[in-house]
Amino acid sequence: MDSFELGRLTDFDFEAVCKDILEELLDIDLELFSPGPDGGIDLRHLSDHQGGVEPLIVQCKHWLKSGRSALLRHMQNVEATKVRSLRPRRYILATSVGMTPMAKDTLQRSLSPYLKSPADILGLEEIEAILRRSPHIVRSHLRLWLSSSAVLQSLLHKEILIRSRDLVNDVSESLRVFVPNASYSRATDLLERHHACVIAGVPGIGKTTLAQVLAADHLAAGYELIEVSSDIDEINKAWDDDVPQFFYYDDFLGQTSLDDKLQKNEDSRLLRLLKRINKSSNKRFILTTREYILAQAKHRYEILSRYNFNPLTCILDLNEYTSLIRAQILYNHVYFSELPPESKATFADPRVYLPLINHRNFNPRLVSLTFGGSVPADIQEGSEDPSALLMNHFENPENLWSHVVENQLSTTEVSLLELLFSFPAAAMSDLAVAWSSYSSQVVGADGSVVGLRKAIKNLEGTMVRVTAGQQNRARIAYHNPSIRDYMRNHLAAHPNILASLVESAVFFDQVKEISQVSVDANSQVFRLALRSSLPVFREVALRTYQEAASHGDGDHVKRAVDLLRIAHHWGDQDFQLKTGQIIEGLDLDDFAIDGDSLVDLVNEVAASTVPQIRGLAAMVAKSALKWINEDLSDWANSEYAYDLLERLEYGVSSSMISSARDHLDDLARGEIEYFVETGRGAISDLEDVLNWASQVSDPDEFYPGYGLALQALEQEKARRPTRALHSSTEESGEDEAHDEEIARMFSLLTNDQETDRPMQN
Repeated sequence: MDSFELGRLTDFDFEAVCKDILEELLDIDLELFSPGPDGGIDLRHLSDHQGGVEPLIVQCKHWLKSGRSALLRHMQNVEATKVRSLRPRRYILATSVGMTPMAKDTLQRSLSPYLKSPADILGLEEIEAILRRSPHIVRSHLRLWLSSSAVLQSLLHKEILIRSRDLVNDVSESLRVFVPNASYSRATDLLERHHACVIAGVPGIGKTTLAQVLAADHLAAGYELIEVSSDIDEINKAWDDDVPQFFYYDDFLGQTSLDDKLQKNEDSRLLRLLKRINKSSNKRFILTTREYILAQAKHRYEILSRYNFNPLTCILDLNEYTSLIRAQILYNHVYFSELPPESKATFADPRVYLPLINHRNFNPRLVSLTFGGSVPADIQEGSEDPSALLMNHFENPENLWSHVVENQLSTTEVSLLELLFSFPAAAMSDLAVAWSSYSSQVVGADGSVVGLRKAIKNLEGTMVRVTAGQQNRARIAYHNPSIRDYMRNHLAAHPNILASLVESAVFFDQVKEISQVSVDANSQVFRLALRSSLPVFREVALRTYQEAASHGDGDHVKRAVDLLRIAHHWGDQDFQLKTGQIIEGLDLDDFAIDGDSLVDLVNEVAASTVPQIRGLAAMVAKSALKWINEDLSDWANSEYAYDLLERLEYGVSSSMISSARDHLDDLARGEIEYFVETGRGAISDLEDVLNWASQVSDPDEFYPGYGLALQALEQEKARRPTRALHSSTEESGEDEAHDEEIARMFSLLTNDQETDRPMQN
């Protein structure tokens, strides 16, 4: 390991490496200084010195591109003033710039007496020398290891073993922006144990990047890299028993379909090769694929279906990408992009980076597509905000999913995704019924239960998620929100498909789900497409409502509220009048099982602009009040009744609310008195009672015994287990630490020397 391409490190990487180097050299702990104008501090150590606390201060200047002369000018004209104002006990400078003895002497004079000697300046040569004798530091910083000459030179000098120059460039770029995460460790472990690893996951999550990083890692360890382009036999032809070899097969099952990928008997040849590699100590084999294509292959090829790929498979999951990992992915792409310095600096604002890293559709490929190439002219000119451009990509993920849906899935699989749009999550039994209805309208779809189960299995883990619902019954939903967003736009662009989906609906919940999507502010096109099928939608909504009611399914009142809201949303008079007739015919006294639904119905009816519906308000309110006042025998029921009365927007008077409050006061006094006298009572109720009593200025005067009851409650709470509390506290502290690290990282995009960015090697 002769040298390191430190220019391939970000400012944040360089700071972290310097921190570890100096902590080991000085045998002290250093803290990364908080973000914002640092006043000349990157790292700091506080210690008692002659009766006071005096800091040791470190500055890290990653100015490889700007060079020595620019660094000297900046240190003399800017940083020297900051250092003198801080008056540290000792000042140390670490820089990626090569420093001559004369340059060090010049800086010592400018920064005296705080920079004690030229030895307190660590230039490029000193840092590389320390790293060469500290392999443990290098290996603890994966991105530093990946920037070593052992890795980079292997890419250049062993290029003949790589199929194309494009792959060299791809691997080099992957090393630049890669962020270490748990999947790297998992894949490395699989390669060590089984000598092979299948990297699977959704499009854009980073499968190819991870594979290329692992390839570069093995290149540096002395392996030859052999890229497979189309057939397993390429490996057999290149096999050399005496040479360590790393075989790399990207999208080994194809990017579009299986039909044009696996050659004759390639399934059996693949399995024989995996067994051969497992027995060969100097061979490694990495394959990437989309998980749903792997599932398709297992169904298509009997031999593959019998092989257990699970022990070899490393599945990339966006849920494992913590906020810190997401932040590092975004930061690395922005840092190494061709964005103007002033555009990069805008990402230092938490109001810019937080919505991006926390976005529901965050995806590494979308980040790469936005910042990985040449910068659009409007961004260069300052008329386009780069963060807004990325946000638009997150909000409109068509670029990510369109190729998959349009080119890689069967008609049955696409139809399943369309059907799932009408469910928030579907029980398997319900989905089978709905599938029978919808698939009958789709030419080429397999409408059998077997066809449905096969499609679910093929898509599971990538585009759909199967979870255990009530009584461990399977529930099927989209794998992540970006797929639902894409399918919304897909249906909006194909009104005929949307009309078929509506017409075939079996359950009222399907109608409700489709209508709710149209209410969203981002669904204008979808709303217009659905409006074109409004007559059909109206009839299906009324039909499914009536069928659910006749079967006695669920809460009739809640369903009536939903139906009325749907009718009001579309403003169709015939729809609203028929809904009003349904409500008028409801036996609310028998059907009502939930007070909240009754109150919602009263408020929705009273707010209607249709006179015939608004005229039902008195009838509905009467039933609601009867239900609310039916049982006020205990605290929980009485407090619930009071809350419902306060929510009512029609048919309730101030005297009713006042009477309910007086009733609660009486109950509170009784609950407190009973607890003080006997020490017994429901703790949950007592907490609510004391919260109610605390609203007055002197609770003990209005509720005798309040203070004693409160004291007893606090003692009881102190005796409760605290394990969960400690756990959440630790998590909170860890989150706060990550927040500070993220803020520090993005703040480095506003370095004083705006033009100083590592060379784009």
